[in-house]
Amino acid sequence: MTNSPPITRFIGETERTLQALLQHQLQQAGLTFAQWVALTVLSGGPLSSTRLATAIVDARVVAAGEELNVVNELVEKGIVERGTELSMTELGFGVFLPLRDRVRDITIRLVAEMPSEDLAATRRVLEVLTRRATELLTAEVAATPQLS
Repeated sequence: MTNSPPITRFIGETERTLQALLQHQLQQAGLTFAQWVALTVLSGGPLSSTRLATAIVDARVVAAGEELNVVNELVEKGIVERGTELSMTELGFGVFLPLRDRVRDITIRLVAEMPSEDLAATRRVLEVLTRRATELLTAEVAATPQLS
């Protein structure tokens, strides 16, 4: 048996480094990570407040109950507008699209020259780990006694 470090060490190190790289891009655009996630969701088209809030919660980017704060911040910045549904404004697209392109370019550089089979295997492993971690989290939260 080898004494190799646990896989969580490598996943965590990778996640923190990628997050720092993304945070640098977000800071230049004046956005938080939670706002970036919300804009990424909204880039697919207008959504109700409930659907956007659910997407923010599901992404686990803010503590439960704070998702509408993210929406309000984007509205205050003039990046998102409220109507019958929430949608990105012209200013919002002006902030989001160049940022999305920079993130896409960085991603391309990160995976350049990696064999497609390795990338596919990495995706599969990470999907399984995410699904299992979600199942464990769900079970733990359900088993936690609620304070009244």
